[in-house]
Amino acid sequence: MRTSRETAGAAFSAAALATGLAVSLVAAAVLAVALTLVGHFSRLSDPWLARGGFYAGLLAPLAGGLAAGRAADRLGWLHGGLAGAVYVLLAVLVDTLAGGGVARLPLLRELVLGMGLGAAGGMLGVAL
Repeated sequence: MRTSRETAGAAFSAAALATGLAVSLVAAAVLAVALTLVGHFSRLSDPWLARGGFYAGLLAPLAGGLAAGRAADRLGWLHGGLAGAVYVLLAVLVDTLAGGGVARLPLLRELVLGMGLGAAGGMLGVAL
């Protein structure tokens, strides 16, 4: 059980947010490479690879939220949710600059999904 001295102090940790964002970006990169290798060495069709990319994209803010919650050790929903939102904004920015956006969800829906998954990961991170 935490004492009042351990829970006192600043409520928000920018370092925890940065940790969560870094983990999200690394997770997305690792999952993208893995999916690329699966696509190259298998005979999966494009719809299956696109579906795999969608689900891999859901894991990145979840992993980042978990890392942010663990790093903050308090307010996991806040740290994880913000890490998920910033990750989504960066992913949309990179996709837009790369000329993508073929079948994108509306930005608000993506933000809500990223924040929700990040917040869930953050709460789990604090609990672990």
